[in-house]
Amino acid sequence: MKQLLVVLTALMFWGPPRLRVDQRPLGIALENPFDLDGSAFFQVAVWILSALVVAFILGGRGLFGRHFLPKVVWRSSLRLYLAYGLLALASATYSVSPFYTLFFAGKILTSLLAVALLTDRSDLSRPAPMVFTVYMAVSIVQWLLNASFLLIDPKLVGTELPNIGYRLAGGIFEDYGTPTAMASLFFLSAALFSSRQMVRIGSWGLFTLTWVFLGLSRTRSSIIGALAMLLVMLTLHRRSYSRVVAFLIIGLVCLGLIATQMVDSLVVFGMRGQSFESLLTFTGRTQAFEFLVNQWKDSPWLGLGYGAGTRFLLIRFVRETGLGIGSAHDAVSKVLVDLGLLGAVVLGLVFVLTWMEMIRLVRIVRPYPELQPLAMQLFAVFVYYALTNVVAGGIAEVPGPLLVVSVCAAVVRRRIAMEVTGQRRVLRLEGLPLTPCPSN
Repeated sequence: MKQLLVVLTALMFWGPPRLRVDQRPLGIALENPFDLDGSAFFQVAVWILSALVVAFILGGRGLFGRHFLPKVVWRSSLRLYLAYGLLALASATYSVSPFYTLFFAGKILTSLLAVALLTDRSDLSRPAPMVFTVYMAVSIVQWLLNASFLLIDPKLVGTELPNIGYRLAGGIFEDYGTPTAMASLFFLSAALFSSRQMVRIGSWGLFTLTWVFLGLSRTRSSIIGALAMLLVMLTLHRRSYSRVVAFLIIGLVCLGLIATQMVDSLVVFGMRGQSFESLLTFTGRTQAFEFLVNQWKDSPWLGLGYGAGTRFLLIRFVRETGLGIGSAHDAVSKVLVDLGLLGAVVLGLVFVLTWMEMIRLVRIVRPYPELQPLAMQLFAVFVYYALTNVVAGGIAEVPGPLLVVSVCAAVVRRRIAMEVTGQRRVLRLEGLPLTPCPSN
């Protein structure tokens, strides 16, 4: 059963994949969410099957006298996100579309519990918790499939933009920026920490290749987030700090020289064929934000129901403006409209607690070189996720990366605590004085 849960969790991290080349018409998606084509049916089926498997495993834990909820839920920010998920579930009682709310609230609880169930005691002896390995493996597989389909038929994974050229977006897997950014993080980590020279050289080459794909994706938020992850990794990698500084200076100088000769091309690349008005409004996203916030004031405390609230209002927004924005593109407007100020407070606490967990994690691993690569990667993923939430619902929806970094941080803290406890026990048995140990 655990193997099945691993597969389903991987599919949940993936989206699940939509497996269609053409986008589902926005009008159908908004007006009648139960009008499912084959791709949408597959996505819904994955979530329903995942919920059933999670419920079966939790029931088995109760029958065998184990804690119903894994302890990692209470040792991490998952406990607050569990409260957020239950609040979303409760909002079905007043939602404008109760079944819609039940489904999307169920996605939060299912993903949270699946991640927690995959994080068990065996993770204390692994170089990285299994759930983190699954998350990174999914990203790398996505990137490799994108590269393969690009070579087979570019239309499967991208579109031609007028006066711009090819963009790696849409197509059979839809999202390419984030998995490519995560793949770049994996190869960067291998290049920095591998003990084998050939692995380091190959990893630098693959890392460079992922940036080619990031450029092809033309996804501005993903490029900015990937740059932030690169900066985090190089800054925290103290052993090569001087080389890192030299590398960055040389790189910035080269980019500056190139940019002076390619100003027009860079402007075209950044705008993706959009007008300046469209660029300044983030392709209408600021207009959608203003519309949603103005409507939120009619139900400020509890919102209109998780998932259904923003959908209900965006139907009106699309009709009135003609802009094809079918979902909230930021966490703030989404949580306010769906769950009101109460939901916003809970979600804000989740974000703050996770940020504190990441800061603490980076501090406590300093005496443990074997744990530093994992801690750096977790911190980088969190920074990426925090930045990209400016233009995505992210934390207010199904937060796979947030759940992963939180449980992995809890595993690392537990591992250090057990190691420190073991050291003190040995000193007591040998009658030696206790030496100060790093605080966890």
